[in-house]
Amino acid sequence: MLRILPDYGGQSRTVDGFVELAPELVAEIASSSASYDLHDKKRSVPPQRRQRVHRVASRRHAIDWFILRDGRYEQMQPDAGILRSEVFPGLWLMLCGDTRHVLKTLQQGVQSSEHEAFVETMANTKAGQ
Repeated sequence: MLRILPDYGGQSRTVDGFVELAPELVAEIASSSASYDLHDKKRSVPPQRRQRVHRVASRRHAIDWFILRDGRYEQMQPDAGILRSEVFPGLWLMLCGDTRHVLKTLQQGVQSSEHEAFVETMANTKAGQ
Protein backbone atom coordinates (compact mmCIF):
# COMPACT_ATOMS: atom_id res chain seq x y z
CA MET A 1 0.00 0.00 0.00
CA LEU A 2 1.08 3.56 -0.67
CA ARG A 3 -0.53 6.44 1.16
CA ILE A 4 -0.49 10.18 0.96
CA LEU A 5 -0.53 11.33 4.56
CA PRO A 6 -3.42 13.60 5.65
CA ASP A 7 -1.01 16.55 6.12
CA TYR A 8 -0.35 16.32 2.37
CA GLY A 9 -3.97 15.92 1.26
CA GLY A 10 -4.42 12.16 1.63
CA GLN A 11 -7.67 10.70 2.90
CA SER A 12 -6.44 7.78 5.03
CA ARG A 13 -5.25 8.11 8.57
CA THR A 14 -3.79 5.85 11.25
CA VAL A 15 -5.86 5.22 14.35
CA ASP A 16 -4.57 2.86 17.05
CA GLY A 17 -2.10 1.35 14.59
CA PHE A 18 -4.70 0.67 11.89
CA VAL A 19 -5.23 2.51 8.61
CA GLU A 20 -8.71 3.98 8.27
CA LEU A 21 -10.25 4.93 4.94
CA ALA A 22 -8.70 3.92 1.63
CA PRO A 23 -5.01 4.43 0.96
CA GLU A 24 -4.23 5.92 -2.43
CA LEU A 25 -2.77 2.67 -3.79
CA VAL A 26 -3.27 -0.93 -2.75
CA ALA A 27 -1.20 -3.59 -4.51
CA GLU A 28 -1.50 -7.33 -4.31
CA ILE A 29 0.40 -10.20 -5.83
CA ALA A 30 -1.89 -13.10 -6.70
CA SER A 31 -1.46 -16.22 -8.76
CA SER A 32 -4.19 -18.73 -8.02
CA SER A 33 -7.18 -16.50 -7.30
CA ALA A 34 -7.28 -14.42 -10.49
CA SER A 35 -11.02 -14.78 -11.07
CA TYR A 36 -11.83 -13.82 -7.48
CA ASP A 37 -9.38 -10.92 -7.50
CA LEU A 38 -10.61 -9.53 -10.81
CA HIS A 39 -14.33 -9.75 -10.05
CA ASP A 40 -15.70 -10.62 -6.60
CA LYS A 41 -13.04 -8.91 -4.48
CA LYS A 42 -13.58 -5.55 -6.20
CA ARG A 43 -17.30 -5.74 -5.36
CA SER A 44 -16.80 -6.95 -1.77
CA VAL A 45 -15.63 -3.60 -0.34
CA PRO A 46 -17.87 -0.49 -0.28
CA PRO A 47 -16.81 2.08 -2.94
CA GLN A 48 -15.86 4.74 -0.39
CA ARG A 49 -13.26 2.35 1.06
CA ARG A 50 -11.42 1.49 -2.15
CA GLN A 51 -9.65 3.95 -4.30
CA ARG A 52 -6.90 2.42 -6.38
CA VAL A 53 -6.05 -1.23 -6.70
CA HIS A 54 -3.51 -2.97 -8.82
CA ARG A 55 -2.98 -6.69 -8.98
CA VAL A 56 0.11 -8.44 -10.20
CA ALA A 57 -0.57 -12.00 -11.35
CA SER A 58 2.65 -14.00 -11.35
CA ARG A 59 1.41 -16.98 -13.35
CA ARG A 60 0.09 -14.85 -16.20
CA HIS A 61 3.02 -12.44 -15.96
CA ALA A 62 0.50 -9.62 -16.10
CA ILE A 63 -0.37 -6.47 -14.23
CA ASP A 64 -4.02 -5.49 -13.88
CA TRP A 65 -4.24 -1.92 -12.58
CA PHE A 66 -7.70 -0.54 -11.84
CA ILE A 67 -8.85 3.00 -11.11
CA LEU A 68 -12.08 3.69 -9.25
CA ARG A 69 -14.12 6.27 -11.17
CA ASP A 70 -17.73 7.14 -10.46
CA GLY A 71 -18.09 4.09 -8.21
CA ARG A 72 -16.80 1.63 -10.84
CA TYR A 73 -13.41 0.20 -11.57
CA GLU A 74 -11.82 0.95 -14.93
CA GLN A 75 -8.74 -0.94 -16.04
CA MET A 76 -5.80 1.31 -16.86
CA GLN A 77 -4.39 0.96 -20.32
CA PRO A 78 -0.63 1.00 -20.86
CA ASP A 79 1.14 3.72 -22.81
CA ALA A 80 3.89 2.09 -24.90
CA GLY A 81 3.88 -0.92 -22.56
CA ILE A 82 4.09 1.18 -19.39
CA LEU A 83 1.40 1.74 -16.76
CA ARG A 84 1.66 5.22 -15.25
CA SER A 85 0.05 6.03 -11.92
CA GLU A 86 -2.38 8.94 -11.91
CA VAL A 87 -2.17 9.33 -8.13
CA PHE A 88 1.62 8.99 -7.79
CA PRO A 89 3.09 10.71 -10.85
CA GLY A 90 6.37 9.10 -11.74
CA LEU A 91 5.34 5.64 -10.59
CA TRP A 92 5.78 3.78 -13.86
CA LEU A 93 5.50 0.01 -14.18
CA MET A 94 6.68 -1.79 -17.28
CA LEU A 95 4.41 -4.64 -18.35
CA CYS A 96 7.13 -7.00 -19.46
CA GLY A 97 10.86 -7.25 -19.82
CA ASP A 98 13.81 -8.35 -17.80
CA THR A 99 14.47 -6.92 -14.36
CA ARG A 100 17.04 -4.44 -15.67
CA HIS A 101 14.50 -2.85 -18.06
CA VAL A 102 11.74 -2.84 -15.45
CA LEU A 103 13.99 -1.04 -12.95
CA LYS A 104 15.23 1.37 -15.63
CA THR A 105 11.63 2.29 -16.46
CA LEU A 106 10.82 2.82 -12.77
CA GLN A 107 13.90 5.04 -12.41
CA GLN A 108 12.90 7.08 -15.47
CA GLY A 109 9.51 7.67 -13.88
CA VAL A 110 11.07 8.87 -10.64
CA GLN A 111 13.30 11.23 -12.65
CA SER A 112 10.41 12.55 -14.79
CA SER A 113 9.16 16.13 -14.74
CA GLU A 114 5.71 14.96 -13.56
CA HIS A 115 7.28 13.27 -10.52
CA GLU A 116 9.29 16.40 -9.79
CA ALA A 117 6.08 18.47 -9.94
CA PHE A 118 4.33 15.95 -7.64
CA VAL A 119 7.12 16.20 -5.06
CA GLU A 120 6.98 20.00 -5.25
CA THR A 121 3.18 19.96 -4.80
CA MET A 122 3.52 17.73 -1.74
CA ALA A 123 6.19 20.04 -0.27
CA ASN A 124 4.02 23.11 -0.91
CA THR A 125 0.95 21.42 0.56
CA LYS A 126 2.81 20.64 3.78
CA ALA A 127 4.42 24.09 3.90
CA GLY A 128 1.03 25.78 3.43
CA GLN A 129 -0.51 24.17 6.52
